[in-house]
Amino acid sequence: MRINAICLALVFVLLSPYASGQWTQTNGPYGGYVQTFCVSGTKVFAGTFGGGVFLSADSGRSWKAVNAGLTNTLVGSLVVSGSNLFAGTDNGVFISTNDGTSWTAVVSGLTSTIVLSLAASSTNLFAGTYFGGVFLSTNHGTSWTAARTGLTNLHVQALAVSGALLFAGTKGGVFLSSI
Repeated sequence: MRINAICLALVFVLLSPYASGQWTQTNGPYGGYVQTFCVSGTKVFAGTFGGGVFLSADSGRSWKAVNAGLTNTLVGSLVVSGSNLFAGTDNGVFISTNDGTSWTAVVSGLTSTIVLSLAASSTNLFAGTYFGGVFLSTNHGTSWTAARTGLTNLHVQALAVSGALLFAGTKGGVFLSSI
């Protein structure tokens, strides 16, 4: 009996549409190619290269542009921190406190404004930039300070937080820092 149960479980996994690798195209967004995603509760945000930010509240069946105040629609990264949504663009970082309905630039101290990646950990917000290294904000983007000591390559394409560690992916390899 135990063997049959295992076989049934394997058959279910093999036949399950979630395990089969089948993909179904959603209805957009069509404002440029999708560069990044971010999820907040049941809402999915897509950052596009040329169309700005799009929101889907129905699992991708419909999308709407949410770009009011976003002065650059080349969105390379998105991250949620608390109730705030941040977008990294070719013109710095923008914050939305209302699910993208409106955006405000938060770039004070950000000396490299092409933001390729964002990561958040507790009250810390990190921005990886194009040849400017990593910047840190501890006040929701109101001000930024350079956090690049030890980085030998300042083109930070990717950031990830794991526990008390921050990983930075650069053109020169992966770097690690404690938060």
